[in-house]
Amino acid sequence: MLSVDRKKAVELFRNFNIQNNNDMCLEDKEKLRVSDNEAKECFKEAGIMDPKELRQLEKRKEMQ
Repeated sequence: MLSVDRKKAVELFRNFNIQNNNDMCLEDKEKLRVSDNEAKECFKEAGIMDPKELRQLEKRKEMQ
């Protein structure tokens, strides 16, 4: 696929595979965690005083 010349194709394949890139596949991703108190403060700022109110909110629909 990289070249009809086998030697050249192998060389190009090796070079392609050692190139640095920003692909994120199996790498660990840092997860954001907040304490219960921080979450409560966020809810208060959003005007939600009782966590039960969250059940009343419409679920956000995401485009795929």
